[in-house]
Amino acid sequence: MFKRQFGFSPSCRLRKTDEFSSVFAFKCIVHSEHFQVYAKPCETARLGLIVAKRIQKTAVGRNKMRRFIRECFRLQQHTWQADFIVRIKKSFVNHLDCVDCHAELRALLDKANQKCQPKS
Repeated sequence: MFKRQFGFSPSCRLRKTDEFSSVFAFKCIVHSEHFQVYAKPCETARLGLIVAKRIQKTAVGRNKMRRFIRECFRLQQHTWQADFIVRIKKSFVNHLDCVDCHAELRALLDKANQKCQPKS
C-alpha cells in the first residue's frame, strides 16, 4: 500500500502560544527580502506562520501566501530537524512567478536549520 511520506498533518504545525514563544526565545533568526525565519532545533520539523494584515489586506491573499509556504515546507520537511516560524516581510501574492520565492524560502529554511543546530 502507498505510504504518505510528504503529508502535512497537525503534528507538523506549531499552534500553541507556548510553542511559538519557545522558538522566539531561542533567538535563531535568518531573513531575506520576503521572509523572516525563526528556528529552534528539535527531532522533527514543524512549521508556524505569521502573515500580518498590514502586509496583505485581503484574507484571500494571506491564505494564498500561507498555502504557498506550507507547500514549500511539506516537500522538504524530512530534511530538517527544527521548529520554524516563518514571518512574511513583503507580499508576494501579485508576483506572476513564485518560483523565485519558493527557492528563496527553501534556501532560508536550510540556512536556519544549519544555524540553529548545536555545534559539536
